[in-house]
Amino acid sequence: MPEKNDEASWSSYESPAGFFRIRYPPDWSPSREENILNLFPPWGTGAVTVSAFGRSSADPVPLKDLLLRSFREAQPLSELNTLAVNNWAGWNQEFRTREQSADLHWIAVAAEAGKAFLLITAYDLPNSMAEHKPTYLKIIRSLEIRPPS
Repeated sequence: MPEKNDEASWSSYESPAGFFRIRYPPDWSPSREENILNLFPPWGTGAVTVSAFGRSSADPVPLKDLLLRSFREAQPLSELNTLAVNNWAGWNQEFRTREQSADLHWIAVAAEAGKAFLLITAYDLPNSMAEHKPTYLKIIRSLEIRPPS
């Protein structure tokens, strides 16, 4: 299935609390549950998930550790890397998990700007991730964080 990579035609989503804005291809389906946004591609085997949280200066867990704790049972597929995009900075790493008899390839990003932090994941079956990874990465890199005051 050809992907809609003309980013000028992409849709955008802004969280109700104004924490973040993200863009995605127009044929993807958004679904929101409280502070979690899921974006589902038309081919039906993967998703991008954005979880947004406010953070106080008293939060003791470093952002990198939040990412690694979320995937402590997973097989790393890449090194842990720093990432700076738009107005945010964070960490990213790729992983493989086994979920209900299927392997999944994950791209995981922990990002922060000011008092907002987000966990962004993209997952798909390994062959599908190999095919669609450029689109998953464009969606992740379109993220703009708008920290609360």
